[in-house]
Amino acid sequence: MEERKIKAYGFNATVEYIEKNYDEAARKRIFGALSPAARDFLGTAKKQQWAPPAFSSELWTGIVKEQPNAEAAQDELIKVGRYQGSYATNTYLKLLMKMLTMRMFAKKFPDIWARDANFGKMVTGDLADIDKGELRIDFQEMSDFPYFGPITKGWFAFSFEVMGLKELNVELRDWSMQKPDPGHLSYQVNWRR
Repeated sequence: MEERKIKAYGFNATVEYIEKNYDEAARKRIFGALSPAARDFLGTAKKQQWAPPAFSSELWTGIVKEQPNAEAAQDELIKVGRYQGSYATNTYLKLLMKMLTMRMFAKKFPDIWARDANFGKMVTGDLADIDKGELRIDFQEMSDFPYFGPITKGWFAFSFEVMGLKELNVELRDWSMQKPDPGHLSYQVNWRR
């Protein structure tokens, strides 16, 4: 079986977020807790480079440990996800996203995931529900990737706001800080255009 890997832009965005939002002592704790392989990767990572997903999870675990409680930790991870969305979306892509319909974007979700990761599976619900301002998105076979749930919630929120969706609500179901790695993630997205 091939080693699980994901494009490193999420890792790099998380590193940049930590550098911008945490003081030197917190950065030392977060980066100091990384495995030797993840620490070595810090200096060489490029956006389009592949990385084990554990490297990102190690950073997210460090962020969680810096928070005063579970609610603050989840909120901070959602902010990191929003930051990742912004980091990965250049000006051209933002303009393109404003022209896309939600149906067009949702149809591409599984392809986007398959392009950026060689594990897990992204599945969108019934696209007919988009006409009602709702969409279900699931990630399957996602074990051993803790904290991906709130990170992706933030990424979805950023992306859908760029598209111009109003009164947006992204609900992460069946996930908790007590069980940050459920193996299956489900999101219910509701909006008004």
